[in-house]
Amino acid sequence: MNYIQQMNENNITKEQIKEILVLQNNTYLHALENIMSEKNHYKENVINYDSEMFTLAKIIKINRRAGYKYAVIRDEVLLKSYQLLTSQNKMIENILNALNNSTSAEFHDELVKYITKRQMSIIREFKGLQNG
Repeated sequence: MNYIQQMNENNITKEQIKEILVLQNNTYLHALENIMSEKNHYKENVINYDSEMFTLAKIIKINRRAGYKYAVIRDEVLLKSYQLLTSQNKMIENILNALNNSTSAEFHDELVKYITKRQMSIIREFKGLQNG
């Protein structure tokens, strides 16, 4: 995020942009190397938010019945945040599993499949928000 803010500054030169892009690329590569080296550790230690989501769903129903409109909105936002985190964790796990493929073409195919699946899920969730 810091890199984006730096690039949005008005007085930035092309050289500074190039330097920021190199730093950003190196940061991403370093993060990817860390994830890859700790792949199994990451997959085994993913935080599960199911109990929080279950509890929030119950609280939302209670608050809705009691007419606490703002509490319902607050808790729905929190519930969506947990759902987003869960979805991100699943996506990362799927990507890490796809990296086990022997060729880059197989990896690419698996990655496209997971991204498409996630996008369809996001569309369904968005439609649910519009209707709910």
